[in-house]
Amino acid sequence: MKKRWVFTGVTVFLAALFLAGVLGVGKSTEWFGLEELISPESADWQYEYQTTWDPALDSVDGLQIAWGNGPVYIRVGEGNMVTVTEFSTRPLEQEERFKLVSSGGELNVQWDHNLLPLSMFQDLEKRLVVELPREIASQLEELRCSNVSGNVDVSEVTAQTASITSTKGDVTLYSVQGEETSVSTVSGNIQWTVGKAEKLSAETSSGWLRLYQVQAKECALSSVTGDLDFQGSGETFAVDNVSGPVRLELSACPQEGDFRSVSGKISVTLPENNGFEAAYSSVSGHFSSDFPGTGENGSLQYGLGTGKLRFTTTSGDMAVRRK
Repeated sequence: MKKRWVFTGVTVFLAALFLAGVLGVGKSTEWFGLEELISPESADWQYEYQTTWDPALDSVDGLQIAWGNGPVYIRVGEGNMVTVTEFSTRPLEQEERFKLVSSGGELNVQWDHNLLPLSMFQDLEKRLVVELPREIASQLEELRCSNVSGNVDVSEVTAQTASITSTKGDVTLYSVQGEETSVSTVSGNIQWTVGKAEKLSAETSSGWLRLYQVQAKECALSSVTGDLDFQGSGETFAVDNVSGPVRLELSACPQEGDFRSVSGKISVTLPENNGFEAAYSSVSGHFSSDFPGTGENGSLQYGLGTGKLRFTTTSGDMAVRRK
């Protein structure tokens, strides 16, 4: 019995010693690199390169950004100058730094000075921050931002036409307005808080899609595997989803809505309204409505039936809820 207690004590001591060593090594290596993976924004961007542009000397009516690897931020800055700053974790050669050119009133920010962005494929990551004077940010004719690998964050910008895309990264918009706005990512999430557009398109493949306090006349939303949430208003909706739930909470009944999903549940919440006509079809999903109405199987009319709503699923349920 005494030997067993001695053996147990030695085992516990060795285990504690091993754990202390693991914790020590983990801390010194930023937890074996996992900390950077969990929070990539915490990378040590100690090298900074900045250029300013005076719109009084050369006007800025549009902004185009073509980025390769790393986060991009577009926001309102202080003063009357356009400020473009990139950050890196190592010193950059001249040809590796961003290139800023202007043509016909459009300011172009390019990944580097090379004809082909070769440094993008050499594990080089750079963080870009573009700060616009408020007067320019509020009246751009065009905004185009594409990022191959990295998040895109746009705040307080109004553009007649805007296209914001990322192949691998999240897209986050706050207080963005425009006549025609397109937002997309292949592998990432999209979140848009407070916005307005005549024509709106938002699309993601392997992430969720969330739009809050957004107004649009024409609204096209598409996701494949993630949740799709919309809160706001629109005159017409075209919504497509494969496997995630679809939830829309609208401030008014739309004139027309086409809601499609394969296996995800579709839920549309409406306030009291003059009426709508709902047509629905599904292989195994069920339809329900908080608004009483008349109609045969596959259709329901409430009130005057002025709004035309169509629901289509394979196995997902469909519901019209009362706010």
